[in-house]
Amino acid sequence: MTPTTLQPHRSVPVVLGILTFGLGFGLGFALPPLVGLLQTALESSPFPTTGLVQLIADMPFSWSVPIMSALGLIAGVYIANAAIKEALHLVVADDHIEYQQNNGEGWISQEDISAIYFDARNLIFLDPHDLIRHRLNADALPKRDVIDALQNHHYPFYGQDPFEDAYVRWVDGRPEFTDQEHSLLRRYNRITKDPIARTDVDEQLQQYGIVVRQHQNQLQARRAF
Repeated sequence: MTPTTLQPHRSVPVVLGILTFGLGFGLGFALPPLVGLLQTALESSPFPTTGLVQLIADMPFSWSVPIMSALGLIAGVYIANAAIKEALHLVVADDHIEYQQNNGEGWISQEDISAIYFDARNLIFLDPHDLIRHRLNADALPKRDVIDALQNHHYPFYGQDPFEDAYVRWVDGRPEFTDQEHSLLRRYNRITKDPIARTDVDEQLQQYGIVVRQHQNQLQARRAF
């Protein structure tokens, strides 16, 4: 069967760029009056009025609109490029799946996949040991198209995590986990704003056969082996 290619619609980065430019253009008209109100409020308060506030408040539209439009254009181009780089691209063939995301790419053989399912915006691939092999952010792709492609090429797609009932809420000291596992789970739980560091700890946990997920504002874990 012919491989199925999935990628975000080409209009998505264009729309994001246009919206950002439009926001800058609108701010060009709105910023001086808003800053003027701020200046009035500062003048009636014990706080001093800075020179920058005075400069923006007195700026004519013939200056503010072009300046903010240019900044909006620069931001729009940046956001559009970021959207293209961060978006997931998939090629689903009968014997393998190729993906591109965040300037990286990978190849997943069909024989190395035991299950595929969605966990919120992430597309999860389990290996033959029921550990997470890949966790890909598929937010930019139509979910129904992804499911259809996987099912048409006979991949083991599940409507939910096939091990849903195996997860337990992690509480430090639970007897299901060893001291070393608790130490890693504590580190994982603390690292909430560093996805790279979390990925490193996640890989260490999987060496112990522990699969983790963030579910309903809880850190949950299950043992694969």
